[in-house]
Amino acid sequence: MFKMKKVFIIFIIVIFLLISSCNKKTTVVNNVINQTVDIEDTVKIETLEDAICNTVLNVEQSVVGIKAYNDNTLLKTESFGSGVIISKNDNKYYIVTNRHVILKQGKVYNNIKIYLGNLDLYIDGKVLTYDEKVDLALVEVETDILLKPCKLGEIDTLKKGKFAIAVGSPYELEVYYNTVTVGNISGINRVVNESNYFYKDILNEYIQTTATINEGCSGGGLFNLNGELIGINTWKLVDSSTNIDGMNFAVGVDKIKELFSSYLQ
Repeated sequence: MFKMKKVFIIFIIVIFLLISSCNKKTTVVNNVINQTVDIEDTVKIETLEDAICNTVLNVEQSVVGIKAYNDNTLLKTESFGSGVIISKNDNKYYIVTNRHVILKQGKVYNNIKIYLGNLDLYIDGKVLTYDEKVDLALVEVETDILLKPCKLGEIDTLKKGKFAIAVGSPYELEVYYNTVTVGNISGINRVVNESNYFYKDILNEYIQTTATINEGCSGGGLFNLNGELIGINTWKLVDSSTNIDGMNFAVGVDKIKELFSSYLQ
């Protein structure tokens, strides 16, 4: 009888420990001094909402704002958009954005500023390269601030209907820094006939998504639920006369790997 009671007590203790373990939540500590985010314990995903929120918490650290302008002309011209940190080399970080964010009438803006919204800080950047056909460019920043490159996904894993998370800074860079929208993949390899900045007709492929983007989101990231970058948000189709809306397009991550492979680690 005593042995049975002892076994029963041990059984109750084991069950209690298992339940306690399952109910553990993620603790997020924002270490402002070292500009890092420390994740303690393991993430417990109970709902789709948890999955999305935890993904956003992870990926938004890799998305930055970009302000580009010329100050050596009579009329100051300015552009703003977003960018995604894709890799680093020592204290140099490489940020992918859209070509049209850093280019004006075929010339690169002579001032490139990267905005880190969590620190409310601008740091200098420089354009390393851009592609004449695909609307992508690469910017470098050199800083001792610890930044977080994202993980790159695989274009082959995309399927219609999968969730997509867009992160970028629309309208007013500092006010709406890193706005998050959630949608689905609407189409893959959408071929569009368009003109590049030399006004030459070209064909480009895009990911179509319902994750809303607006002016300023150009160059921001499109992520999957695993927190991997699957595209760079580039443009949307809006036509009030025919009630067209909700058609947003991103350059696929395969183009990033193809064009900027020498900067990836």
